[in-house]
Amino acid sequence: MSNSIRIAVVDDHPMFRHGVVNMLMSAGDIEVVGEGATAADALRIAQEHSPDVMLLDLQMAGGGIEAASNLAHAHPDMRIVMLTASERDCKKSGRIDAVADYNPHDLTSREEETLALLAQGKSNKEIARAFSCTERTVKHHMTNIMQKLKVRHRVQAALKFQPARNKSAD
Repeated sequence: MSNSIRIAVVDDHPMFRHGVVNMLMSAGDIEVVGEGATAADALRIAQEHSPDVMLLDLQMAGGGIEAASNLAHAHPDMRIVMLTASERDCKKSGRIDAVADYNPHDLTSREEETLALLAQGKSNKEIARAFSCTERTVKHHMTNIMQKLKVRHRVQAALKFQPARNKSAD
């Protein structure tokens, strides 16, 4: 497969991961070069196989967002796609209950991911790199976040996010 897209899949649910891998393998011009279950697996696979695209679970051991950020810095040419269940499925399964239950402001999953990186002190440029998007897109997300949280600047948004995050960790 000389012109194929090289993809790695990292998700902590084996049945879901195998389903995605099987689907990708049945598509033309796609080569699955690795699969794993943790953020550490994602970093190892990226180092060993240099995939063109890394599909990452948002909620996995080691943290999907942190893994995406680390991968974006170490492998800037790699595209990163975040996988997650829908909010409706999350409420039923409890898989991402912190997102479903501490989301009183109706933030989208991408806005929540942006807010999580912001709370870690990431700049718009760093967030854009983690999501493989433009800074303009991140600024758009930040505008929506600040309107929904009814705050005037980034620091207030990050501070408002921290209590919900700390409460969900208990």
